[in-house]
Amino acid sequence: MRDKVLLVSGGTQGLGAGIALAAAEQDAAAVAVVGRNAENGAETVERLEAAGTPAAFVKADLADMGSWAACWRRRSSVSAGWTPWLTLPG
Repeated sequence: MRDKVLLVSGGTQGLGAGIALAAAEQDAAAVAVVGRNAENGAETVERLEAAGTPAAFVKADLADMGSWAACWRRRSSVSAGWTPWLTLPG
């Protein structure tokens, strides 16, 4: 993950948050946490930034195509060079 910028869907809790935090441990350049819960998203972002990784929360429901499109347009709020890392419920 070194020097990669990740967009992690479902990154506000559980597996997604774990992937986001693991990316920070592996020297990711930045992480965008995507999810529906702004409070959990802010907590994950706080943990990432405490680990020294620039991060941002993007509120989106990826089951809604319009929400996904808006999320993708906002990806530059952290960085222009993205490596999508999607976690899907299942």
